[in-house]
Amino acid sequence: MAKEPEETRDYSEEKQKLLIDVLLSSDEIYARCQNILDANYFVNKFRPAIRYILKQSEKYNVLPKIEQVNAETGLNFQKIENITVQHQDAFLDEIEEFCKNRALANAVLSAVDLIEKGNYGEVEKRVREAILISLTNDIGTNYFEDPKARLERIRHSNGQVSTGWKAVDDKLYGGVNRGEITIWCAGSGVGKSLFLQNIAINFALKGLNVVYITLELSEELCAMRMDSMLSEISTKEIFRKIDEVEIKVKQAGRKSGDLHVKQLPQGSTCNDIKAYLKTYEIERQKRPDVLVVDYLDLLFPNNKRIDPSNLFVKDKFVTEELRGLLVDRQMIGQTAAQLNRCLSLDTTVISNGNSIKIKDVNVGDWLDSNEGPVQVIEKTPIIKQPLFKITTKSGKTVTCSAKHTFPTKDGLKSLEDGLKVSDMMFSMINTTATQENSNDTDDSGEQIYKTIQFNNSAN
Repeated sequence: MAKEPEETRDYSEEKQKLLIDVLLSSDEIYARCQNILDANYFVNKFRPAIRYILKQSEKYNVLPKIEQVNAETGLNFQKIENITVQHQDAFLDEIEEFCKNRALANAVLSAVDLIEKGNYGEVEKRVREAILISLTNDIGTNYFEDPKARLERIRHSNGQVSTGWKAVDDKLYGGVNRGEITIWCAGSGVGKSLFLQNIAINFALKGLNVVYITLELSEELCAMRMDSMLSEISTKEIFRKIDEVEIKVKQAGRKSGDLHVKQLPQGSTCNDIKAYLKTYEIERQKRPDVLVVDYLDLLFPNNKRIDPSNLFVKDKFVTEELRGLLVDRQMIGQTAAQLNRCLSLDTTVISNGNSIKIKDVNVGDWLDSNEGPVQVIEKTPIIKQPLFKITTKSGKTVTCSAKHTFPTKDGLKSLEDGLKVSDMMFSMINTTATQENSNDTDDSGEQIYKTIQFNNSAN
């Protein structure tokens, strides 16, 4: 049987006036609709009235009287008496549908100019915001009502998925949850990618569908490292024992969820990841449960106007966008961030809610941090130093000053201390620290390949 077409809604001038009459007749209806109202949803004749109503209610925290609105606008709105609970529900549904309908129409009308300018992201944003317009009917969780049911919902719906390591689970109060992002922080070259690959394997073995986005290493290298973790065969032995590795990986795959590794270029955005997830769902006919991003620092904001050289602002936007993606799709999120990055004099920090350059910070200033406000108790002299970009054999890059130290077989060394091309740095394999010999053919080694000096400076 063919599906009947939906009835077309007609929001004539007369009907729009009725909706405004209702809003002015009931403080309760207006209070519930206030946040979704916009003067641009109405015909030109009524827009001044809506602007006046919104302005007065925001300024004085009370709905203006009908007489005030009529005197201000020269219109003739009328009070509707005896609005029952049933009438109220019907009017609320009507106002919600009207606002959503008009917002979507406005988004479509504005799309032509935006598309001509190549601003496709803004088109998507406006359409999405229009679709999401709704009244708040959920008043939240009644804390005392049913604690057991509330906790069961967390366990069965929100997650509490084990990371695979009891010691880590204990620190996370039992595990990780859907709609959340866990950021694992570590210094340069100590094994962030290996840790994320391990945790991706753990989630897949629990039957979850995992998408692993790599922004740095190749898909093949990531997969080979995972082969080593799953088969418990060293990366140096994989090619010699390739048949054994294949058997172990295929056996594990029969009782595991999906695990897809996808390389995206550095500078990709959360919108790029979202597009890939849609492609994954179409091709695999299943929804991913876990998103692993290797790693956070290499993602760029969706908004091209955000300066990526301002690390604080860039990382703030990227983290918020990534978490928003996870909340929308109810996925478990895992990523990593690098600590101890060298700072330039123009690096921006937040002091008392204002953005200032780090070179302008003074002793006694209070700066915002992840731990709350912290006070500057000492300021070392500013020393301008050249910046260097170090590239390792595996393709990793680190931008640093000549004083930045790295772990080597001879202890911590910097370029200033003699760190040079062909030196070997420590890496992490299966969470065990090892040192790669210069004769190894293992692609997971961290041999310095080249060093480039920049003209700008770091502090």
